[in-house]
Amino acid sequence: QIEDKCYNYFSNKFSHRYLLKQNLRIGRFEYDIIALSKRTKNDLIFEIKYYRQAAGISPRLYKTFNEIYDMGLKYQTVAHRNFKCIVVVVTPKEHIPRLENIVDTYCKAHRDNASKIEIKCMSEESL
Repeated sequence: QIEDKCYNYFSNKFSHRYLLKQNLRIGRFEYDIIALSKRTKNDLIFEIKYYRQAAGISPRLYKTFNEIYDMGLKYQTVAHRNFKCIVVVVTPKEHIPRLENIVDTYCKAHRDNASKIEIKCMSEESL
């Protein structure tokens, strides 16, 4: 249900520049959302994660960040298109400050991947 809400949200936001596809499988990877650029060869790969609370999720999030980068490289190889990964982490709005702190810590420690991965924290209420 959260993935569908995110799909609708990003479809409304990006549909003028991208054609969005949901739940695609390429090789051993399943992609939550791929936004195919209508103008360039630069596509967006979305990975949606939902957590009821932000406490204790750091190891799982860090694993997700590494996996999504590998998914992007696979996509680039198969589709012959460039990519940018967007990890969308959804949580109730009262947990957003803690989640943003976790994301900030990750970004400072892993600057190498930061150019290909964008991390977006969203409250489930905003969807």
